[in-house]
Amino acid sequence: MVPSVKFDTDIELDIQMTLSFLAWGNKDGLDFSDSIFGPNPGLREVDMEDEPAVEKFFKKAYAEKKEDLQKVLEWNRENWGKMEKEYVTRVIKLFKGHEFPEGKYIGYLSINNCNPRFLEDKTFQMYYKAKVYTRTISHELLHFIFYDYTAKVHSKVFGHLDPNEGVYWSLAELFNNVILSLPEFVELLNNFEDDPYPDHERHFVPLQQLWQKTQDVDKFILEGFEYLSADAESKST
Repeated sequence: MVPSVKFDTDIELDIQMTLSFLAWGNKDGLDFSDSIFGPNPGLREVDMEDEPAVEKFFKKAYAEKKEDLQKVLEWNRENWGKMEKEYVTRVIKLFKGHEFPEGKYIGYLSINNCNPRFLEDKTFQMYYKAKVYTRTISHELLHFIFYDYTAKVHSKVFGHLDPNEGVYWSLAELFNNVILSLPEFVELLNNFEDDPYPDHERHFVPLQQLWQKTQDVDKFILEGFEYLSADAESKST
């Protein structure tokens, strides 16, 4: 399919993800509590186990930010629409004609800066004060096709793996970092580069070099997986 991203808000999803990310804590060098309490310092005063109190905080915050949220929704509807078709075309070409999987393709604004994606229905959250909204949108769309492609084309390698854990997850993140830092995507997406997680930074240059050597999505995915698997194994011994 050719996705057409819609944008909306979902306060219940925002509450749910806030509690989930606080429970997860640190992920590959990124402390998600900073991504929640940084934008919302008043939330530190709320008992996160008191559901009515948490809901009250979010309802008040959404009411106070209503105008800003609406402006961001309108901005994304207009501006992502200008580059979406070309972005999708370039990504499908990268994946050798493999189309995007079926899904809802909705980007929900969030008052937190965690930016999760949901592979099941192809939706995601994006921080409403992001410096570059196209970074999150393009990043999450690339995840959706990457996981679909690897599960179907390289099912013997990836079919049994959890996409949210281990080397498979790390490869997906670093794949995005490398691909979205290519000139053809930097130029299209308002001149930004996709920065890696802190614990992934040491792998970025080697995988950039791997892409320059292979220039092929299949070779890059398989060789990148071998490289990261060997690194993970060496750390565990």
